[in-house]
Amino acid sequence: MNHIVILVILIVLSGTLGGIVSFLSELNKKEAFLKNRNLYKSILVGISASMLVPLFLNTISSNLINESETDNNKLLVIIGFCLIASISSKRFIQSMSERVLNELKEVKEEVKDVKKDVDVLAEKETEDESKIIEIEEKVKSTDNRVYNPDDSNRVKVLKCLTDSRYSFRSLKGLSEQTELSESLITDLINELINDKYVDQSVREKGIRFFITKEGREFLHFYNTTSYAPILEKHR
Repeated sequence: MNHIVILVILIVLSGTLGGIVSFLSELNKKEAFLKNRNLYKSILVGISASMLVPLFLNTISSNLINESETDNNKLLVIIGFCLIASISSKRFIQSMSERVLNELKEVKEEVKDVKKDVDVLAEKETEDESKIIEIEEKVKSTDNRVYNPDDSNRVKVLKCLTDSRYSFRSLKGLSEQTELSESLITDLINELINDKYVDQSVREKGIRFFITKEGREFLHFYNTTSYAPILEKHR
């Protein structure tokens, strides 16, 4: 008989037995047994929980299903898992649902981070002036204000993020290169993040910062207009 068919039969039988055990553990002695509808509900829920065991084994990276094809002793272990799952069916199903949803959320976040990293590397190698006019209008809207040292420092941070051989920078690294205090770098980074000129990514060694597409266009605009000399005076 096919191994998968054997597994399905064992899972269903284990789920049925576990459902009955779960029902009997809560049964009032005065109640009828076979005529009680809750028995069949318990069996159905038990089978459902038992069917989730292969998924559970997969989430813990267990190779038990494949190993059971050549080792019949592993089938007994699977039956044990199915009985435990079906006897505590409600808690097991709820626990598995939460576990799977959390893993899906983590995978989604990982995919988002990978996409962000790829975008950063692609933007570093690609020149795009499609939003220069939009940025120019934004800067002109602040034409009448007096520039202060923070403006120069903001540009200095953006240049460090652009010119470095590293795409992702730490606060300490930016502080050392710009010769500004880490507290000031933190404030500047927060401002640049609010302006969408800088973003952050969680790396193996902690949070790292990188310049965005908007940040590159903003820096390019300042480097090619009369605003750059104004900022340089405050260095």
